[in-house]
Amino acid sequence: MIVTDGKTLWNYQPDLLQVTLENWETERSELAAQLLSGRMAEIEADYFITGGDLSNGTAWEFVLEPVDPASLYERVTLYFRERRLDAIHVDNGNGQRTFWEFFEHVLDAPLADEEFIFTPPADIEVVDNRVSP
Repeated sequence: MIVTDGKTLWNYQPDLLQVTLENWETERSELAAQLLSGRMAEIEADYFITGGDLSNGTAWEFVLEPVDPASLYERVTLYFRERRLDAIHVDNGNGQRTFWEFFEHVLDAPLADEEFIFTPPADIEVVDNRVSP
């Protein structure tokens, strides 16, 4: 689970019994913000997009490859099912691969500010990688 309040990013990995805290960096998180906010003009300016319908209108796959060869990302694949974002697969330029899968979709629900602060369980390791400005 990844949570941010715009200052701190919490990356909770329950299988590792660990949460990592980092400074929120807009430039590192720009793609995620573009994808989840639907800012298509920015995505189309930064990425070549290919793909389409996988199963008669119920599932789609779109592959984004960066226009700029110096991009942090080598390839981003978006999977949609029933017109909702189902998963994102990211291949970074450094060989790292990340896969996010989304469940229990709730769209446009009002959220309180407190929902963007993560309180780690007491029995896990907290790795604080934040750097003071």
